[in-house]
Amino acid sequence: MTAAPDSQPAGADPDDTRRLRELRLELDRWGIVIDDPAAGLPVSIGDLPGAWCEIGLRGPGTLALTYVPLGRDLRPHEAVWLALALLDGTGPPAAPAAAVVPEPGLPLQDAVGRVLAARGMAVEPPLAGCGDGEVAAALVVANPAGQSRGRLTISGVRELTWKCRFAGPGSPAAGLSPSGIARAIVAALAGAAGEPR
Repeated sequence: MTAAPDSQPAGADPDDTRRLRELRLELDRWGIVIDDPAAGLPVSIGDLPGAWCEIGLRGPGTLALTYVPLGRDLRPHEAVWLALALLDGTGPPAAPAAAVVPEPGLPLQDAVGRVLAARGMAVEPPLAGCGDGEVAAALVVANPAGQSRGRLTISGVRELTWKCRFAGPGSPAAGLSPSGIARAIVAALAGAAGEPR
């Protein structure tokens, strides 16, 4: 079997390949290095201290960013920062406020869900699901005021996944440009990396 032209897997959308390449160039401008995503396979973000992060496609026109801390669970402040940077484009305010401080002692999804709901996010109650033989709760969050920013899922206490559509004439729903996605990723990862231990 031979590869499709332009290093693209058979059946892949040429617009998605172009958008991923644009995203790679935008991330590179911000100092975030990823491998060439042209093969259509997920690529890891290199040199991210304390976390593993991957970018890939989850269907035509849909980008997915997966973030997993290494050797530990997600911290409530970390999950809040990532969610607000990706879904709202802001991250938490510089000065702590009661509306963005997770309540200590609550399970991760409850603590994060309360903070995000107070910031105007639509938070679906944690749903139990099975994955790899384990039952794990998944919290789904979206921004009603910014539907183009996609949805975020916190699975169990270890993984956060953001799905966002690429903007474009072929997209059935609103989305973000590659540069908009890159800015969201840069803001999210910069804040997550600066999270106090």
